[in-house]
Amino acid sequence: MMRPFQQQEPLSGGHLPHPEPKPQHGQKPDAECLKTPEKRSFEPRPAH
Repeated sequence: MMRPFQQQEPLSGGHLPHPEPKPQHGQKPDAECLKTPEKRSFEPRPAH
């Protein structure tokens, strides 16, 4: 008879805690986000 995979036992607390998402609206952007310039590998052509 085949044995099932030896998996990690589930935590007694139930589910894993997820970090809260960062607020997105109504707040100033992070300084880290403001540091990165827009990267363009092409020049936009007029009439296209």
